[in-house]
Amino acid sequence: MPPLANPPVTHIQSETVRDIGPVMVLRSRPRLGARRRATFGKMPAENARMCEMRVTVYGALLVLTITTANAAEDDTKSAKYLLPYCKLTTEQAGSSVRNALNVGQCMGIVEGISQMFQLLNEAEAAGRVQLDPLLCTSIPAGITAQQLVEVVVKYGETFPELTPRPFTVLAMSAMRVAWPCKR
Repeated sequence: MPPLANPPVTHIQSETVRDIGPVMVLRSRPRLGARRRATFGKMPAENARMCEMRVTVYGALLVLTITTANAAEDDTKSAKYLLPYCKLTTEQAGSSVRNALNVGQCMGIVEGISQMFQLLNEAEAAGRVQLDPLLCTSIPAGITAQQLVEVVVKYGETFPELTPRPFTVLAMSAMRVAWPCKR
């Protein structure tokens, strides 16, 4: 079949199609931003350098954001941060949401560690585990949560060099020292 003198033209989206017999030829129509896409990968040295600088700056900002967030998060778990809240009275604790939250965290951690020690002692008494000396305490029955907190606060005041450590570590140490294991 011989090609037509003036083949029909069909527009498909942004492409022009000419039917010249068994072969179809596509010819691109210029689009908005086509020049930018056409030169992608062939950027002048200045543009490539700007791109590298942006990526470097954005990466550095991301690292700083993550590092700052982690540093702030770690600080709130330290004994140095939580011990002052453990000393607050009920009235002082209720004066702000932050105070109430941190007093509750102090009480909860101390009570939780006390219960952990109790459960470990019961498991050892039943013969199910053999405790490491670091996990053995003999906290007497009837000790209140407030008394436990007072022991932890006094220990932190006696050994201020330990306050940069996590509050949980200080609380465990305070209870082990106050009520050593009786084996």
